[in-house]
Amino acid sequence: PDLAAFLRSIRKTLAQVFPEIVVLPGGTVHFFAALKPGTLVSDPQALVSRLHERNLQTTFVRESFLPFRMMPDRMADVDTQTLPLAETPINQDFAPIAYYFDIALWSRQFHPTAGDFFSSVARVEFRRVVILTLVCLLAVAAILRHRSRETHVRSAAGFCIFAMGFTLMALQVLLLLAFQSVYGYVYDQLALLVACFMGGAALGSWLALRRSGTGMKTLGALQGVALVSALAAVGISMLLAGTSSSAGMFLSGQIVFPGLALAAGLMGGYQFPVASRLFFAEESAMSRRIGVLYALDLVGACAAALAIATWLIPVLGFTRTAVLVAVVNVAPLLLCVTSGSPSCPASLPQRQLP
Repeated sequence: PDLAAFLRSIRKTLAQVFPEIVVLPGGTVHFFAALKPGTLVSDPQALVSRLHERNLQTTFVRESFLPFRMMPDRMADVDTQTLPLAETPINQDFAPIAYYFDIALWSRQFHPTAGDFFSSVARVEFRRVVILTLVCLLAVAAILRHRSRETHVRSAAGFCIFAMGFTLMALQVLLLLAFQSVYGYVYDQLALLVACFMGGAALGSWLALRRSGTGMKTLGALQGVALVSALAAVGISMLLAGTSSSAGMFLSGQIVFPGLALAAGLMGGYQFPVASRLFFAEESAMSRRIGVLYALDLVGACAAALAIATWLIPVLGFTRTAVLVAVVNVAPLLLCVTSGSPSCPASLPQRQLP
């Protein structure tokens, strides 16, 4: 059933463009599609005759191979199994549902219940996911809001770090997949995009460390930028999807996408020192919680990597994934807004070595 769902999606997607499709069964199912009706041949004897007429010297495709693979009962069976249903989704660049079907197919081969898990997750309505995520994060923000003044500020800084870690990982995955959809492939540009992201993070940290007096207002502003960042990145990617000229492809591949990766890293790199000043306002706090912020950043990034790459983008698509990333940043932003404007030290406290 998982393989059939995967193949039906592929076939229905092909049918959006090609009026004629022939499916060949086998260890690997092959789809043949043509724009002109009558181009494809599904009769194995006709293909064998062409081998002789054209004197084609084939290595693997012999006279016995074609009739065996294209037996009428096998052809009819695979044609029936791959015939799209009314609810079969179409695979698209910015809604790669076939990617999800492939995950479900492979996961079931390793564990019999894994496919059931992915199937049940795919049936969850997007509206419920948004509402549940927003309610849970707002509840956490409400609990943190009613703590003491000092603890409240520290909690807001940690909450923002978690949300930013989630957002930055989401942006990296979104940009890499969007680049592949727009540009055609990502392999030779992968190092460039990651380098731009890391370079932006380093530049952002350097700028934030040189600027004194940044506090909760700055942290809130950065969280507001994070809220719209994924939506902006997806919107720009969709605008570039219609580009087909050489100049447009060069602009998107060499300037726009590296620039977006640089901006994403810059945002996260700038936030970390700002949040650190608020979180470690006292030297005693720094000595007790030296690794908390980094741990929160990693937890947020891990949650995003697992959820977005295996579920959100394949099932929900780019746009709704970006909306969910924005929702994750609502509660931390509100917590910053309600925290006032506490003063921050000009630099991070230095821990004294024994």
